[in-house]
Amino acid sequence: MRLTSLLPLLACGGCLLRDIDRHIDELHCSGTTTTTTAGETDTTGCPADSTGGIETTTEATHTTSDTTSTTAGSDSDSAGTSTGTTDTSSTGEPVAVCGNGVVEAFGPSPEDCDDGNDDPDDGCSDCGRDRLVFITSDNYQAAIFIGIVGVDQRCRHLAAVQNLPKFAEFKAWISDSTVSAKQRMFRGRGRYVLINGLVVAASWDALLAGELKNPINVTEASETKNYGAWTGTLPDGSAAVGSDHCADWTSQFYKNTGYWGRSAMVTAEWTIADPPVDQPGDCAVARALYCFEQE
Repeated sequence: MRLTSLLPLLACGGCLLRDIDRHIDELHCSGTTTTTTAGETDTTGCPADSTGGIETTTEATHTTSDTTSTTAGSDSDSAGTSTGTTDTSSTGEPVAVCGNGVVEAFGPSPEDCDDGNDDPDDGCSDCGRDRLVFITSDNYQAAIFIGIVGVDQRCRHLAAVQNLPKFAEFKAWISDSTVSAKQRMFRGRGRYVLINGLVVAASWDALLAGELKNPINVTEASETKNYGAWTGTLPDGSAAVGSDHCADWTSQFYKNTGYWGRSAMVTAEWTIADPPVDQPGDCAVARALYCFEQE
């Protein structure tokens, strides 16, 4: 047989061998499982680096769980970190810190000033501002007030005439049958001072404790006046008993009476004079008032 006659047969044999190899490869691929970087499984065909029936696995990177752990840690740190400077009480209520230079008007003892120093003569002591006190230059029979509101108005009028700061916020140190002086007046944590600058008491608490440094004997016009003043009030700020407070400061009828104090005194007599003076006094007698600056 000629060589040229064998060539077609050899060519067909080569094709047959390639078909057999391809068929074998397909059988191998059908049993191969490939895990991708995303964690997915591919069984549809062989990858480029497939080595027959060997399982090929690529390690996945677990960034999601790491990120979640970091975020959770950040939240925990944030929740446990205090970003403010305010102290709190055992009940969680904020407490003002005196001396930090910031006015903190909250908590059981709100501040109305905080200059960050210990000099009380600059108008701010213990984080409370100075408040003015005076005895009225005018004297009044009880009936003229027409009630305790009218008593306060006398203080405000005289403060306004002298153009005192916060003149509209003065009240009289006085009680009636329904309310005491300590119930209706503002309790300043700072000093109470006379118009001439002399200190009457270091604070409201000191005033009620009877710790007067100077008598309240200076008027709104800064004039000395030693005289009687209507009060109806005991040294601790409670209402005095044993009188009708001149029918709650509406009457000067002879049957009505009211308690009064001596402005020249720093003892308990500043608010309620000792017997045997006319005590409780005749409501028709004209007496002065003690006026205190409020908030």
